[in-house]
Amino acid sequence: MQEKSIFTPGELIRTYYTDYDTMVESAKHWQQKCVFQFRPSAIEGEHHVFELSSMQLSYAKKAGGMMYMLIPPSNCITVSIICKCEDKGCFGTLKLHTGDVIFYDDTHAYNYFSNKHMEICSINIDKASFPELTETFNYLQTDGTICFKNNNDYFCTLFTKVLEKFPDKNTIDADRLKKTEDEIIAAVSELMKTEKPVKNPLSRGERAVFDIVEKVYTQMDKNIPIHSLAEAYNISEQTLQARFKSLYGTTPRHFLQLLKLNMAHQELLSSNPKHQTVTRVAYKWGFKHMGNFGKYYRELFGESPSVTLQKGYYDTGLKEECVKRTEEI
Repeated sequence: MQEKSIFTPGELIRTYYTDYDTMVESAKHWQQKCVFQFRPSAIEGEHHVFELSSMQLSYAKKAGGMMYMLIPPSNCITVSIICKCEDKGCFGTLKLHTGDVIFYDDTHAYNYFSNKHMEICSINIDKASFPELTETFNYLQTDGTICFKNNNDYFCTLFTKVLEKFPDKNTIDADRLKKTEDEIIAAVSELMKTEKPVKNPLSRGERAVFDIVEKVYTQMDKNIPIHSLAEAYNISEQTLQARFKSLYGTTPRHFLQLLKLNMAHQELLSSNPKHQTVTRVAYKWGFKHMGNFGKYYRELFGESPSVTLQKGYYDTGLKEECVKRTEEI
């Protein structure tokens, strides 16, 4: 018995967000966990969603300066087209570039990062409704993802083209939705048949950086000297610095500092000001100089840590699962 589609035919959602809650709610059927803010304007953007019978189309504009764990809609193959990557972007162990077309499914959670403006068009395709496409995907993918290069603007302009077919509710009916889905599937299948997947070779230093990020992403329990990370992966500190900049646009020291600022931010927001202090939280996450901590914190979050603490509980998306160990350091 085929499961009922999770999509609502003809539903259109347009959202412009400037806060975490609205960002998460607008990403229908997607989950965004362990959200780390790397720039003051990171949680700003647009998210537009249109649903067909067995397919969801979305177009996202992201300010950038953010990293989070992305879980795509269940029982779907997702095709994401990188319409614009202004600078650095990563998806899992893929380096993102404008024009990339990435195929992936719901069997993995993916670490997403962008340091500047990003525009992405995504197609979520119900696996049960298109078994041939599912078989092709399973055949081609080896590590959960497949990457192609987009040689035309069909996919980047897809969201707008589809909406033009349905100017109002009176034009939405099952036959027109099915015809549109078939056209999209034909284009996706043609890309998979005519283009060869793009290899994404990583240097030893880049592989080390991805591995380091994967580990510190969930285990930030102490200050780790950068030279010890380089030694652990048998690469020079200079190489580690260079590869961090090539992938994330910043140094490893600054990257780790931003992660710890986010953890301090989350703890301040979720603490009772009667039982917690800014100093205790700062020390817990490795900040020994309170003047520097306050300066870095205000630059990233636009307010002093003491103001954050007085707000009372608020959930920024950094769940317990995002950090496995949080001992005092």
